[in-house]
Amino acid sequence: MYQKIYPFPSWLRNKYVVVLLFFAIWMLLLDRYNLISQVRLYHTLKSLERKQAFYEKEIQHLREQKQILLNNPQQLEKVAREQFLMKRPNEDLYIILPPQKP
Repeated sequence: MYQKIYPFPSWLRNKYVVVLLFFAIWMLLLDRYNLISQVRLYHTLKSLERKQAFYEKEIQHLREQKQILLNNPQQLEKVAREQFLMKRPNEDLYIILPPQKP
């Protein structure tokens, strides 16, 4: 006969649903380790893993170069002359630079 009018739907009046919604909102938005922080941490982790893989590959490449230089004196002399501009005592060294653009 007399029907109450509630401002909320019946499923929202259930105390378990209210607690579950409060917990979900708390964990997703308000907690220290919320969803936004987790996404940022995930992207940071993937970036650091890519850097680690790059540096491990670079270290392996440098170790191979080190072995080549230690075992091959001609290669060692070539690197010393080209990269470090070293010369023998009785030689003259001429460095030709490309023209600079104004």
